[in-house]
Amino acid sequence: MIDAHCHLDENQTLIDLLKEHHISATINCQSIEEWQRNKLLTQNSPFLTLSAGIHPWDSDKVLFMDFLPILKETQIIGEIGMDRTWTNVPLDIQQDVFTRQLELASSLKKPVILHTKGQEEKIAKIIKDYPNTYLVHWYSCDSFFKYYLKLDCYFTIGPSLKYDTISQKIAKEIPLNRILFESDGLEALAWAHNLSYEKIDYLKLQEDSLRYLSDLKSISYDNLLNLLQNNYDNWLR
Repeated sequence: MIDAHCHLDENQTLIDLLKEHHISATINCQSIEEWQRNKLLTQNSPFLTLSAGIHPWDSDKVLFMDFLPILKETQIIGEIGMDRTWTNVPLDIQQDVFTRQLELASSLKKPVILHTKGQEEKIAKIIKDYPNTYLVHWYSCDSFFKYYLKLDCYFTIGPSLKYDTISQKIAKEIPLNRILFESDGLEALAWAHNLSYEKIDYLKLQEDSLRYLSDLKSISYDNLLNLLQNNYDNWLR
């Protein structure tokens, strides 16, 4: 099992599960404090990778120059992007912080995880000017998907797959060599499955979604797991 993008919970339930079951994962850090904490939590687990970036929701609070040392240290920059749906941060501020991080990532040849909510077309046009390897996180828009396909992006399937017809349509269209899988963290799992946080069974929900994905892609479950591992390894190169 691979979790290509997730956020850790404060009580460390997810990190304990990842370690116990040796699940390869990319763990997001969007503050200096989170980066420092997650570095300690993952230091003896080489199958866990950190990503770091100024999230669009934080782009009016986290200063680029303050975060720059972390952006230079991290292997993966993200999640970064723009959002017109879940935040009131002005879009001009979001775009300025986003493009500064894109420029750095492109110059340092560091792959990027994208957050595109409500700004799918805009972001697809922006990243054309910053050649790089991109992972589009939990894409759930019924438009502009082919823009990202043309840019040879990777895509994660989010935890809403079984309930969201748009996610199902996109999952069918993603090329086999560009598909990845994510939980986005325990809170996102609870939201996507309409469950209380206390009732989240991470392993069962992830396996159920993976089996659903294997049916959508007409590939056996075991072959899907091998495929996701190969794609994840290629994404991290």
